[in-house]
Amino acid sequence: MPRYLTKSRFKLAIECPTKLFYSSRKSIYKDNKQEDSFLRMLADGGFQVGQLAKVIFKDGHEIKSKDAEKAEAETLKLLSENEEIVLLEPAIRYKNFFVRIDVLIKRKNTFELIEVKAKSYNSAKPEVEGAKGGILKPMLPYIQDVAFQKFVLQLAFPDSAISTYLMLPDKAVTSEVDGLNQMFKVDHTDHSTKVVVDEKIHTIINEAQKLLIKVSVDKYVVDVLSKEIECPGLIETLPNLAEHLAKAYES
Repeated sequence: MPRYLTKSRFKLAIECPTKLFYSSRKSIYKDNKQEDSFLRMLADGGFQVGQLAKVIFKDGHEIKSKDAEKAEAETLKLLSENEEIVLLEPAIRYKNFFVRIDVLIKRKNTFELIEVKAKSYNSAKPEVEGAKGGILKPMLPYIQDVAFQKFVLQLAFPDSAISTYLMLPDKAVTSEVDGLNQMFKVDHTDHSTKVVVDEKIHTIINEAQKLLIKVSVDKYVVDVLSKEIECPGLIETLPNLAEHLAKAYES
């Protein structure tokens, strides 16, 4: 099987490159994070917000296959056949880099790359950049995540213009819908996670979608792609670091 450097593996490697070695041997080395009930609860929130975004982009075409090659083939077919299209979880590969993008909007030769996160954001007081400049530490992993995806997408489509966004719950907005989270039931049966959506969500989607805000992160992504990233044993720009880690993981 191909050994791709994905956005989750890249994020893991930034914490510690050696974790790439252990991540490919899950039958031998257990990941304690998978057993942590608190982290699982946080992950459930991420699944719920992700599903809300899919409901908002109701006209989008979702790439459902978990098989990397099938998902990539379906993605490329839809992109080649449509000048304008919204794709949910499309698969983009370039050599041994592979990403599943939350929302990808194509308009002729331009792309909007949208990463959906459960992290709250205050639109009344933007929380990406510090008062003295520079990306705030809690936001840096999210920007690096988007930057890695743009890096791979740009390699795959070098002649395209790409704009980047985070889609986040806006804590400056008060929900007009009671029990909204209960409309997204998280099911963990059969060793997989899926979200069961209450059909009533479609009657209140205009109110619900106000809770998510799309934040442009273009200038921060450019900053992350141009500056060096320091992780244990390595200091490289993101493109160089990604190349190094991809080759290491492949071999």
